Amino acid sequence: MTISCFDCIKLTAVLLFDVATSGKDKGVVIALLADGIFQMPPSVPDPDMSLFYVELLIKVEMNFTEGYIAADAALAPTSHVYVPQARLTGSGSFYTWFPPNANAGDWVISIGGYHRAFQIPPHYPRPERLGLNFIVGDMIHVVGGAYVAVTPKCAMAGGQLHMSLDVGPVSAYCDVTLDVFINFKP
Repeated sequence: MTISCFDCIKLTAVLLFDVATSGKDKGVVIALLADGIFQMPPSVPDPDMSLFYVELLIKVEMNFTEGYIAADAALAPTSHVYVPQARLTGSGSFYTWFPPNANAGDWVISIGGYHRAFQIPPHYPRPERLGLNFIVGDMIHVVGGAYVAVTPKCAMAGGQLHMSLDVGPVSAYCDVTLDVFINFKP
């Protein structure tokens, strides 16, 4: 199916069903694969001429056989803000587990990953940092990353930004970092 909204949002998706009625893996698996595009101004033939061009690759799986729901979204390499040199990167995930899964009752929402001190359980997804990478020649560099994650036991958020300017013999830079980690009932 293809859905368009306000001429600036387009979503193309495929829905898949798998029904197993015999054997030890009885159950239903439903999967959605999608490609979503937000483009402003709308209907510009060349995405590089857009003020905003954000393309999300999406996968959602509801697996009632193994007991989990997994949703992943990642920014496509063509995503940018203002100019094509200002590239957007990263991904996000939502996972939850239920019986008969051994991790039933656990869940996680993560956009851009986790705090560096967080011990990531092996069954958790590992999304890439949300990032902005803007480089103009050898003069201007703006590189940043951010994350936010929530689990049943903790919440975390943070980011970093590096800006530098090199003009002939003069150069300047600025680095900013913020990390927050909150344990619930530690």
